[in-house]
Amino acid sequence: MLQTVAGVGPSVCALVGLVPALGARALRPAAGRILDSAGVVREYLRNRLALERKEKLVALLLDSSGRLLAEKDLEFGTVDRASVHPRNLVEKIISANATAVILVHNHPGGRAEPSSEDLALTSRLQELGRTLGFRVLDHFIVTGEGTASLRELGRMSG
Repeated sequence: MLQTVAGVGPSVCALVGLVPALGARALRPAAGRILDSAGVVREYLRNRLALERKEKLVALLLDSSGRLLAEKDLEFGTVDRASVHPRNLVEKIISANATAVILVHNHPGGRAEPSSEDLALTSRLQELGRTLGFRVLDHFIVTGEGTASLRELGRMSG
């Protein structure tokens, strides 16, 4: 569709297509940064996931002082659903030597409100963390309109 504009060829279309990914990469927090407030995490997440067209689940892996060790994509979903296999999360936590995780996923075109599936997944992963020695600090839901923190909404145990 963009190529119908005079002077716009495949190269320009490819470059324009890279802009959202380049912007998201530039806004990622650098490893070693302290993620010490919901506001810091929220601003990063809004810029990172709000433009995604399919649901995506990401883990921010932290050490005991809240220092970001790694950011790992866990799962990619469809337009309205992403799921995570607990083993996938645990492998990433162990490989990063993390003690805490902040879960993040987007609701493309949706509302920044947790679904019953979001709440069940968070609860299941919190229980797994208690058993295996890591903490799920929060679970954020991101949309183009805003973000929601399950912890701030009082929807997380512990």
